[in-house]
Amino acid sequence: MKILCACALAIAACSASVDDTTSSSSTSAATTGAGGGGGSGGAGGGVCDDSGPDPRNHTAGTCENLGETSLVAYCHTAIDELKPGVAYAAITCLANVCLEGPGCTIEEYRSQAEQCLIDALANACADDSANTICMELDMLCAGADCHALVDGMSNATRAETLACAQADCSQGLLACVQQALTP
Repeated sequence: MKILCACALAIAACSASVDDTTSSSSTSAATTGAGGGGGSGGAGGGVCDDSGPDPRNHTAGTCENLGETSLVAYCHTAIDELKPGVAYAAITCLANVCLEGPGCTIEEYRSQAEQCLIDALANACADDSANTICMELDMLCAGADCHALVDGMSNATRAETLACAQADCSQGLLACVQQALTP
């Protein structure tokens, strides 16, 4: 019950945030996950900008306000491993995890939290600075949509993903991304 209450409080704050960010500027479409996925840079002709808003100022409050331990851990991972706007979108998603029904098992929390980060990455702005690492990852992990997974990452997380792929990419690029983002 405590977890559901914490999530409900986070959702109430999150709902206000989504309403505020959708009307505030042309760059908000990209940072809230709207627009083109896979690093396509958003839609509607606006400038895509993953540099904000600052996830540490999320209206859901601190990561600890999310309640469940897995959600808190993935929230901190988003802040530490993703670009600010991408992390903000991930935290918005995390605030909505497992609100349907009686709650979730620990594994369901983890699975949905991981998917929040992957979905936020898929909606990141295109980033040409990822071209070199994507060429390497494409050679190591054939058939991967690298930019959809890497453009929204910090440079350190990109390097961690590349190291995983260099060691063994037999499970695909997504497996290395998941490994890099697992708290």
